[in-house]
Amino acid sequence: MSSSTAPISSDLLWPNGQYELLDFGHGRKLEAFAGRVLDRPCPAADTVAPRHPQLWHTADLRIAPSPVRTAGISASGPWPHWRIAVSDQVQMQLRVTSFGHVGLFPEQHANWRRIDHLVRHFPEGGARVLNLFAYTGAATLIAAAAGAQEVVHVDASRPTVRWARENADASGLAHTPIRWIVDDVRKFVAREIRRERRYDLIVLDPPTFGHGSSGKRWEIVRDLWPLLADCTRLLTCRAESRLVFSAHCEEPTVEEIGTWLARSCGPIEASGRMVLGDRQGRTLDAGFFAIARRR
Repeated sequence: MSSSTAPISSDLLWPNGQYELLDFGHGRKLEAFAGRVLDRPCPAADTVAPRHPQLWHTADLRIAPSPVRTAGISASGPWPHWRIAVSDQVQMQLRVTSFGHVGLFPEQHANWRRIDHLVRHFPEGGARVLNLFAYTGAATLIAAAAGAQEVVHVDASRPTVRWARENADASGLAHTPIRWIVDDVRKFVAREIRRERRYDLIVLDPPTFGHGSSGKRWEIVRDLWPLLADCTRLLTCRAESRLVFSAHCEEPTVEEIGTWLARSCGPIEASGRMVLGDRQGRTLDAGFFAIARRR
């Protein structure tokens, strides 16, 4: 399902106004990131029509379909490098990549709030957090700002980890206890198991396809299950421990992952679709999430 017209929850709107889904349709979405308006491809919007055609002329940048080419329309200021406030304490530096990404996935905002809550309310000296496929570090920095005892940030892309560290600097969080790791997630997790290290909160948002730091191919339908099994071995056996999972794939489904986590990790605390909402009450599907509480 690509969209709906059900009444929109205020939780879907960023309270600080830094991000807004302005319109979507005909395979594209129009978004405002900290005052900059982007028009970019969105397969989930293929089957609907835009509601506000006049708004699309306000785009500062239009990102063409693959192969990605970018063209400034009415760019001004430090374009296309700029910042967005993810929270009161976290600033993310945005720039357009060759994939048409900008350095964060706004549909994760509800998960970032959940991570903030879990870390802030974790007892006995704070949570040890492991962020896998950590990208440019939004979840890492949310956890660090919330007072995590330690955050381990793992991604196979050295330039992306460098970008995440720039975000830590921009947020004034470079001094916090974050370990920055460039590595294949599967190899790192296997080593942590051998080291008998444990984490209170594990966050992972794996791609559908990708490559590790050594070029080893990742396919979620093949590689997810053994990785999840290893993650459950790393999770501490505490009532407060959580595994926060999200993905944007068609297979496996959230129901399949929820069933596996409930059996192998613990009760599912929350699960469902991640969506973006506009002010007219329409929602745009953007993947799914599941949060398991340690048994």
